[in-house]
Amino acid sequence: MSLEKGRAYFRQFGMEDRIMEFNVSSATVALAAQAVGVEEARIAKTLSFRKDDSCILILTAGDARIDNRKFKERFRMKAKMLTPEEVPELVGHPVGGVCPFGINDGIDVYLDESLKRLSTAFPAGGSGNSAIELDLDELFRYSSAQAWVDVCRIPEAEPSLYTPAARKETEAVRFRPLRRPRRDCRPRGNGSPYMKAAARRTAASTYAPGQVRVPTALRRVHGKPGQRNNNGGVGLC
Repeated sequence: MSLEKGRAYFRQFGMEDRIMEFNVSSATVALAAQAVGVEEARIAKTLSFRKDDSCILILTAGDARIDNRKFKERFRMKAKMLTPEEVPELVGHPVGGVCPFGINDGIDVYLDESLKRLSTAFPAGGSGNSAIELDLDELFRYSSAQAWVDVCRIPEAEPSLYTPAARKETEAVRFRPLRRPRRDCRPRGNGSPYMKAAARRTAASTYAPGQVRVPTALRRVHGKPGQRNNNGGVGLC
């Protein structure tokens, strides 16, 4: 029944034969792209958002995502989509076949600028297994759009691992020579704590000619040279 509403809408323009009907589902962007045989970006998806007791429709490119900040700045409200139960009643088409053609009265339609990079787009025709190809002028005119808006963001495409540039970068990382670590990264200034400790160690290990170095364990027992220890003796050296 909803597809017939779409056909009836385009019949007044002599364009009903341009609606394509598929034997498979086109209810999602991915399914619609497979059914039509194009990339997902060329599918014009129609998003429905609540506005007071009614709703508004925004057509975007298939790979675009609503930017909540931009949406709120443009429409002065939060982006709250209709529930699947509300869509047929408020819009006039079921979920999966929502389009701006043959909809209920009083619904404002907008086109997002993410569509401007396309020559033609494929919105639904009123059902979950239909589509129609329109250029941007036709899409604006036949959807009775109010204006172009900028409320979406387009995810950056991830670089393919099979492009020459990606392979070159991968090989550069794989065969990059390892950097030899520095043997000592501590500061070498004379006033540094490290150099002061080294000077103390050097001074402690310096002996006069003929002086015998006594092990630390013996020093604890006999004491320093000329110093009386706890045992009543005098240091040996």
